Amino acid sequence: MKSCPNSSNNALLASSLSPSIKYSIFCQKKYNNSYKIILAIILLFIAINLLVGLIWIARNLSHIPQYGDTPEYLFLSKQLRVDQYRGIFYPYFIHFCNSLPYCNNFKTHTIIYSIQIVLTFFSSSFLAYSFLVFSKENNYSYQTKLLPLIIGFLVSLDPLLAHFSLTILTDSLANSFTMLFLGCLILILKNRRRIIHIIIAAICFIIISLTRVDKFYFSLGMFLWFLFFLIIKNKKHNHPYKNTATFFIFIIFISMAGIHSIKNKTQIYNNNRPPLDRTCLAFNRIVWPRMSKVYDYLPENIKKNITKTEAIKFDEHNNNVYPFLVNQLAENNGKETINTITWITLKQFPLAVLSKLIFDFTKYSLPNLAYPLELLGLFPMSVATDWTFSRMAMFQPLLTRIFTSISTLSFFMMLIYNLLKNISKPAWCPLTTLETLFVISSAILTNSILFTLEAGMDAHIRYALPTYTIIIIWVTSLFFKFIINNKNYNNQSQ
Repeated sequence: MKSCPNSSNNALLASSLSPSIKYSIFCQKKYNNSYKIILAIILLFIAINLLVGLIWIARNLSHIPQYGDTPEYLFLSKQLRVDQYRGIFYPYFIHFCNSLPYCNNFKTHTIIYSIQIVLTFFSSSFLAYSFLVFSKENNYSYQTKLLPLIIGFLVSLDPLLAHFSLTILTDSLANSFTMLFLGCLILILKNRRRIIHIIIAAICFIIISLTRVDKFYFSLGMFLWFLFFLIIKNKKHNHPYKNTATFFIFIIFISMAGIHSIKNKTQIYNNNRPPLDRTCLAFNRIVWPRMSKVYDYLPENIKKNITKTEAIKFDEHNNNVYPFLVNQLAENNGKETINTITWITLKQFPLAVLSKLIFDFTKYSLPNLAYPLELLGLFPMSVATDWTFSRMAMFQPLLTRIFTSISTLSFFMMLIYNLLKNISKPAWCPLTTLETLFVISSAILTNSILFTLEAGMDAHIRYALPTYTIIIIWVTSLFFKFIINNKNYNNQSQ
């Protein structure tokens, strides 16, 4: 018979250890136990957030938040013609939902919400998958199959994402296809089914460009970053990406031609809205809310057409910019007047303009930090943030505050846990590969630059939604990856 030497060997080993080693082992066990307690608390908060999130969705599913754009989209879904400020895809999407069998006007928004929730879940899972999967040479594992679905479920129950999923606005749909688009770019760079993912990326490019005007320029920026990365990678590592880049460019040009053709057939120019050109965008970005301050520096011929009272009223709200531009453009030399006011404002208040650009860029780049700080009153509350949260809390104010508080705590606890784990035991994983980090950083940078230069109003959480979603998915993915790595490490030690 064979003896079982484990217990006697362990006792002998323990007795032979020096006091310093015993103390080190004791500290390590205490350290591990502390992490287990912290992990248990975080998982408890995540579980509570899931429960509260499901209740919040159930309580809000029958309501339509009162956004100003919602009636317009409902009207456009019947007319199926848009102006230069709108894309045709979302009106067609509403029209499609409204024409489904057994659907009446009362149920249309519920169908829209359901589809948007499912797309949020699927797109978040897909982006998480692209984060977690390795390159082509590595095999699949349960981590790359089941874990992205868990992450997608958790992310889809984030208060902001859940809220926009329950609105008749373009934000949720555009954001979902943007996540799919970015996930495809990562998978192409990781050399996984490149041709298929190029085609899917092109389809997403068409959809988001026909949903929101800004997404066309966001996608073009991402294409340039993507091609730049391919060129650098090909030169440094001699990867055979020439054919991939050629096919990618070919597909994108075809997609752009399709977008242009559809826009020509579905858009009607609206003279009641200013054109989306450099003159109007620069005026919106630089002059508001400084018209009353720059008024004394304006030429007399401009002061004859614009009174001091009108300048003060102009500064009261960003919604006053478009009517002002329309009125000025209708006048003789109106464009010249607008350019003159813009240039004088920039000349007289360069630091104010620059500081506002930097401030907005920071908020667009770090919305997961800026948004909760605004709600807590630790950061200046913008009109846009206040309005968005008031729409969220319209029907369930107390539940919305509880939901937002628990979700925020869960996110920051995961973030801190990730930082501590990375400091104590840094480990390379698919989430930190060059391909993943490059696409994430370039997407955040492109979106932040785009809206910092384009939007004149204070930084809007709606416009930062892609960055907000990317960061949540990345932090959540890294959190669960650390848990799995730690479990595997303990199993191997045993």
